[in-house]
Amino acid sequence: MKPDPRQHIYKRDNFTCQYCGWNGTTNFEQWLRGCLSLDHVVPVKHGGKDEDANLVVACQVCNKLKGQEKCSSVEEGKEIIARKRAESERWFEKYVLKKLEK
Repeated sequence: MKPDPRQHIYKRDNFTCQYCGWNGTTNFEQWLRGCLSLDHVVPVKHGGKDEDANLVVACQVCNKLKGQEKCSSVEEGKEIIARKRAESERWFEKYVLKKLEK
């Protein structure tokens, strides 16, 4: 693996998801499962810049849930993630748990 040229952002954010607080420094397995990456707070699709001030560390789950939704701050990103997480949980309960109960 090559080092990420923006490694300083991981250090700045203490290898911690800025949306949910998940920390990837506990041990290797935790780090591997979290699959930390950099996220554009304001997605490039919506005019966000590819610069340090617009980049944060995010875990795989939060990054996927937030996606490219229009967003202007980490706080707004947290709200988007909470909404989508609740939608996903309702879907899981309706379709997955119901199937397991049969």
